[in-house]
Amino acid sequence: MKALDYAISYADRGWHVLPLHSVVDGKCTCGKVGCTSAGKHPQTVNGLKSATTDKDTINAWFKHWKNANVGIATGKISGIGVLDIDTRHGGEDSLDELVTKYGKIPDTVEAITQSNGRHIIFQYEEGFRTTAGKLGRGLDTRGDGGYIVSSPSVGLMGQYQWEASSDPSECPIVRAPAWVLQLLNRNKEIGRAHV
Repeated sequence: MKALDYAISYADRGWHVLPLHSVVDGKCTCGKVGCTSAGKHPQTVNGLKSATTDKDTINAWFKHWKNANVGIATGKISGIGVLDIDTRHGGEDSLDELVTKYGKIPDTVEAITQSNGRHIIFQYEEGFRTTAGKLGRGLDTRGDGGYIVSSPSVGLMGQYQWEASSDPSECPIVRAPAWVLQLLNRNKEIGRAHV
């Protein structure tokens, strides 16, 4: 399947999608020297505000930008909240600490990122915010005002793909454990405690 097919399938789920820049010959298609978000930022003029489920728009985008990566808007707009685990910055260790202290993460839809990190996808609930490091080192969240790069996108380090047993076409998306939302909405000392 091509990026367009994936984008349409996501829109069919009610997920708002947008075209992202891609990586060609080791460089971001945005053309900026030293781009720090290669293959990960929006192609559209209005960025994330352009995210849509309108198939005519999606078709036009992915026919115009044939190599575009696929982004999925998170938060209320798409009905999903995402726990983003960056393994290069200790995300798995931080998550292990939280799971040991508060309880396990339920089985839900999950993706493997280009750097072998993980996107764990939950049903959106009020309070599922977009944060960086609030839950601990290497743990970000994507809620309102956020987005994720999704399969079949390719970055500088590799491909984004759905985890085999947790593909959205075969696995239900469940609610996040209550402690995730509680920690996200507590005072800032929670974020500092795990840095």
